[in-house]
This record gives sequence, structure tokens and C-alpha cells, in this order.
Amino acid sequence: MPNEPEVVHVARAAWSAAQVADRGLGALRQTVLDDLIRDAHCSLAGTGDVSITIESDEWDTAGRARARCSDPLCVDLATAHRAGPSGQP
Repeated sequence: MPNEPEVVHVARAAWSAAQVADRGLGALRQTVLDDLIRDAHCSLAGTGDVSITIESDEWDTAGRARARCSDPLCVDLATAHRAGPSGQP
């Protein structure tokens, strides 16, 4: 389907260096994936892929999971949220 409307679900988590050392990067990846699935409240329909990125700086390590979704309920919710209470964007 060309130009099917979609939204992007995102989940983030930041861990200290001690948490990463104790639990490992695999656990951080799993945490953001679990959060993404839990918070999406949909079937994640139309996802071609889920991307997980890990970035570190001198203070912490952050993980982020993203998934594109074309579930009509998610698209409708995002459209309504962008429109605001007056119904106008």
C-alpha cells in the first residue's frame, strides 16, 4: 500500500555504568524492547523491523528501541493527539 499512514513507537532507558557492568548491554537491549512492546498497546502492525540503538557518554549508557506501526488505532490516536483539544493541529 503506497503511503500508508504510520507512527513510530519509541522506548528509552538510561543505565549507569555500574548497571551496565552488573547486568550487561544485552539486558539493556532487552529492557528497551520489553518497554516498547508493553507501551505500544497495539499489535505493532506493519512493522518491518524494530531498531535498537545503544549510545554511551561519560555519565550513562542509553538504549532506544523504535518501531514503525501502521495499526489504525495508533495512527488515529497520534492524529488526535497532534490535533489537540480543539481538534485543530
